[in-house]
Amino acid sequence: MSLYIKKQLQLRIAQDADWKQLAFVRGSEQSEVNAEVGLAESQGGQLLIPDGTTDLEIPLGPQITTGRLLYLSTDVQVSIKLNGAGNPALDLQPPATDVPGEFYYDGEFTSLHLSNGSGSDASIFFIVVGA
Repeated sequence: MSLYIKKQLQLRIAQDADWKQLAFVRGSEQSEVNAEVGLAESQGGQLLIPDGTTDLEIPLGPQITTGRLLYLSTDVQVSIKLNGAGNPALDLQPPATDVPGEFYYDGEFTSLHLSNGSGSDASIFFIVVGA
């Protein structure tokens, strides 16, 4: 599969009914780079994470053992941990009311854990691409 990467924070993914990846595009303001990578699977969806949730493991997908790309958006502050619940957390907070906080990660990871101590339930949208 070809992965076309530019540097703009834009992410689109197409999947069939079985959540198998059909296409993945990430855009940029810089010139286009074409890289051949072995990304075969994708997983994503909408989640509601109750306030007070700690280190909820989010499945990467039925066929994904190593994630390579992650996009996550949230309407309230959440903590993100990659590669195990014991690792340091990254706090993601929306910049303003009605503007989602967005997180992009381009690198290998084997697990995704989310915590919500914001005082409100978190509406999360995520996409994981990997092999």
